[in-house]
Amino acid sequence: MSGYRTWSLIAVVLVSVLFLAGCGDDEKDSPTRPQVPAGWEKTYRINAWSAGASIKQTSDGGYIVTGSSGPNFDSADVLLLRISAAGDSLWAKTFDTPCWAAGVSVLQTSDGGYLVLADYHGNSGEFWLIKTDTNGNMEWNQFKGYSDRDEVPSEVQPTSDGGYILIGTTNLGGGDYDSWLVEIGPNGENHWNRTKGYSNRQESGASVQQTSGGGYLLVGTTYGTGSGYHDLWLVKTYANGDTHWHRTINAGADARGNAICRTAEGAYVFIGDIASDERRFIGIICYDEAGNQLWGELLDGSGDFWGSDVHQTTDGGFMVAGSQQLDAGGPRDFCLIKFDGAGETLWTKTFGSGEDDVCHAGQQTSDGGYILCGSAPPPGGAERRVFLVKTDRNGRI
Repeated sequence: MSGYRTWSLIAVVLVSVLFLAGCGDDEKDSPTRPQVPAGWEKTYRINAWSAGASIKQTSDGGYIVTGSSGPNFDSADVLLLRISAAGDSLWAKTFDTPCWAAGVSVLQTSDGGYLVLADYHGNSGEFWLIKTDTNGNMEWNQFKGYSDRDEVPSEVQPTSDGGYILIGTTNLGGGDYDSWLVEIGPNGENHWNRTKGYSNRQESGASVQQTSGGGYLLVGTTYGTGSGYHDLWLVKTYANGDTHWHRTINAGADARGNAICRTAEGAYVFIGDIASDERRFIGIICYDEAGNQLWGELLDGSGDFWGSDVHQTTDGGFMVAGSQQLDAGGPRDFCLIKFDGAGETLWTKTFGSGEDDVCHAGQQTSDGGYILCGSAPPPGGAERRVFLVKTDRNGRI
């Protein structure tokens, strides 16, 4: 691990783009202010290319979004976008770099600011951490990576000690890719980092949750000789990052792990895309902390599906955010799927602009509804816009 290094980007130029402040308010009892609508869908243009990758509800009922923004995809910078509870733009910040960079995961910190995990491509790919205040102004930034490798980040999650766990993928050289975990303190200080993978296979890390014992459970993908398929991959670690157990899950088709959540009962539910010769499905699977599968189901629906995010809902079921394509070669729509506590499909809702809309994240909101985040092009255009969909508890706008 001697090649591991962390440093701050000295020459970052922060460019702020002030958006027209929204007037939405979640104060329901005021006779002079309108109530926040239970459902809405809106697009946001920051630059010609604007895409949302991750969204979290904030402590005031609004939302924080990270993604990318620039004149085109190849010239994208990290985007941080603040939205009111009613979907109005409050402000947007772009963090400019001399190379390509995009936000992939965001969360609100205990001081009311935000932490962004970004994908940074300079001389090599690296994890880029950006900590901001409540107004999106940068307080500090750090890189996590090896000088002779390429790292691709996927997600940041808070830990019980006030720090954070980062997950992604690192290139060990010679075509050998492993999942990569990095545990850091509240100010980005390094605790440890670990690679997880087989010597004769390629792995990628997609999502991680802290376990009851202070360790971690990650989901990702492994690929190698044998079936020729990509397989779902689970790894349980101890608190110091050492491997406790791992599971390779052969779905009998090409399968890629995308997201994981911890349930109130202490189990773990994760989703993956499963592609047969004819269709693409979303698989939803539940494991306990000992590595035993409790149940597994496939989404029951028409067309092809891509799963992006999964969360347990307040009724004990689960919601999945993703994309649906009804016709081969046709446009995709946002999709919101509600499952019961055993993984049975209850309902599926789709939302779209009529163009190719791609959903990357979602969660249940404090009012019992749901928020979805991704991007959509304008009608007939080659540009992209941040696209958000807010629904009520039944998936209606």
